[in-house]
Amino acid sequence: MENFETVCAINQKTYEEIKWHLLSAKDKFSSVLGIFFAVMLIVVSFPSESLYFSLIGFALVIAFAAEIFRKPKRYIKLLLQRMQETRGITDIELHTSFTEDGIKILDILDSRKTTISYDVIRRFSETTNMYILFTKTEFMIIANKAALIQEGKNEDFLQFIKNKLKENWGK
Repeated sequence: MENFETVCAINQKTYEEIKWHLLSAKDKFSSVLGIFFAVMLIVVSFPSESLYFSLIGFALVIAFAAEIFRKPKRYIKLLLQRMQETRGITDIELHTSFTEDGIKILDILDSRKTTISYDVIRRFSETTNMYILFTKTEFMIIANKAALIQEGKNEDFLQFIKNKLKENWGK
């Protein structure tokens, strides 16, 4: 079976591209649920002309909507701070191999190797230039989509990942 290999720079630009994929389904659901209940408060209080409750409802809608936009930015800032604190840099290069046995990640800076089983992958996302796989604990594996397209392996890669993530595909 064929292995798929990519090299990806992980930096602020990378994180900015994937920021909307950083929100978990739980985060999105709780924000949407909060907005729903705030709108319901507005709808219920509006006919009774209770300006106080309507204003609270509007404030809650704004707060929950703002959280959807703020959370990815805060998370990116935290990730970059962790990189700076632990490595002294905010730009790293990772070589990632998708093999039959798992996902192998090599950090070029310190030659640290990590292998991740496909069994722990919970979520798959795609951006213009990247594929992102998330583990159950929200650890991210970022693959350079452009490299796979350039090598003519993009469709084979997607089929390979789909087969490996059968029950998790599309979640």
